[in-house]
Amino acid sequence: MSRNRKQPPERYTAEWYEASRREAARICGAVARPIVNAVGIVDVTGIAPWDPATEARLGAIARRMFRDGHSYEHRGIDADNCSFCALVTGGFDGPNYAGWARLYIEAGQRIPGKWRHAFVLELESDNKAYADALLRSIATFGQPKFLDRWHS
Repeated sequence: MSRNRKQPPERYTAEWYEASRREAARICGAVARPIVNAVGIVDVTGIAPWDPATEARLGAIARRMFRDGHSYEHRGIDADNCSFCALVTGGFDGPNYAGWARLYIEAGQRIPGKWRHAFVLELESDNKAYADALLRSIATFGQPKFLDRWHS
């Protein structure tokens, strides 16, 4: 049985993370240092966390984004216009929602395992302000948590 070429390896080895970093560097430009180590821990050494007021505000906003209330509050809304639906669906490239990685971290949500590579690319984004804010969110809210199973 052959493996689907789009499916990342089930075990995330040091070689896989290094290849991911090289690919991000090729796409986005040079990366100063590896951000994610071989076991998936994001290096937030020297990154200042958000202040408590900002932490409370960001956490509340992110948790609200993951509430699936569209079927009750906004009858007739389709999945293309529902932020919750956009945040929880997507292929191996991650959800089609800008800033999805920050929202998952700030809400304390588990990230589907198939989005690990997409998460690394978000960390190494060429949008430095976004990448820095994502690192600050990780320093404040904790390391990303991934679901081990593959979900489609």
